Amino acid sequence: MRIRASGQSLKEQWLALKAADAKLKPKDGADALGVSEAEILAVIADADATVRLDGDVQEIARRMIELGETISLTRNDSVVIERLSPFRRAALYGGGRGMLFKGTAELHVNFNHWRHAFATVVKAGEREMASLQFFDIDGSAVHKVYLRDKSNRAAYDDIVSAFRAADQNIELKTLPLPAPTPHRTPPGFNPAVFLAHWGALLYPSLFDTFLTRFAVSRIGALDCAKGHFARELDPAAFRGVFDRLAEIKIPFTASAGNWGCRQECHVTIDSANESGPFINAHEEAFHMHVRKDRLARLFAVTLPSRHGAVTQLELYGPDGSLSAFLSSPKESLDDDRDEWRALIADLPGR
Repeated sequence: MRIRASGQSLKEQWLALKAADAKLKPKDGADALGVSEAEILAVIADADATVRLDGDVQEIARRMIELGETISLTRNDSVVIERLSPFRRAALYGGGRGMLFKGTAELHVNFNHWRHAFATVVKAGEREMASLQFFDIDGSAVHKVYLRDKSNRAAYDDIVSAFRAADQNIELKTLPLPAPTPHRTPPGFNPAVFLAHWGALLYPSLFDTFLTRFAVSRIGALDCAKGHFARELDPAAFRGVFDRLAEIKIPFTASAGNWGCRQECHVTIDSANESGPFINAHEEAFHMHVRKDRLARLFAVTLPSRHGAVTQLELYGPDGSLSAFLSSPKESLDDDRDEWRALIADLPGR
């Protein structure tokens, strides 16, 4: 619920909330006040625990390799995905795009959406964790990196010192992000031709390019492909997916993200549970949290490849945007494992 306090500055409103609840996180305070998380961090910058950063975010990303073992957290409104491991390598391409590699995880990044950066220390129970946090132009979180006991704190301090903004007292200006692509098929769209080309795909990784060529939204494509390459499932069945994956211990790929970062992890989970609105999957160095109240549609999607077919389990939010997907493990991206195919086949349709 948003709180309106006439005549009070945002900083004063935040401090009042914090005084009432010392454990309040900036994200929760931002939601209560009807502003973005980045705006909250901006008004408390220059305090001991929060510093606004400035400069080349690609260079900051390169230097995150120096931090050693860290938690990488990527989220959207429906899904949070976390991975504990060191950054190993950064591959930066033209146009602000690149990849960051963390052992059995990759971050597909678009630095055009890394518009604001902060170094801040957050409390997690009795523990304090230093972090680097990056936000889009609307103030929403793109990616967060948290230090752990084995991290290199001296390297973190060096990064903060090198990129500390000269002016810590600014009013952060935000702009809305583009609205999600609506459910659409273009004028003159020919479903038979579209499905024929879908069946001729050789590389699942080029599915987005294929959709762009036909100018069709992803959710529009899946509705068109029902009975052919897509099967809509009962969203309530998703809870059983994590349970089954934890039971049979088969590896899989989990991917979730936003405009600026998509984190893809290759894992085998140990356990699954529900807590509040979240359905959770756990492994010692991996956690994934799916909001069941924001899981509007669930699809099993078949993508042909050179050597067989890949079946993805795709999760969609209320606005029709792709929140996350699960698929066969990385080493079998040209053809599903039998266990994965059977797991998907057992899920009830909608």
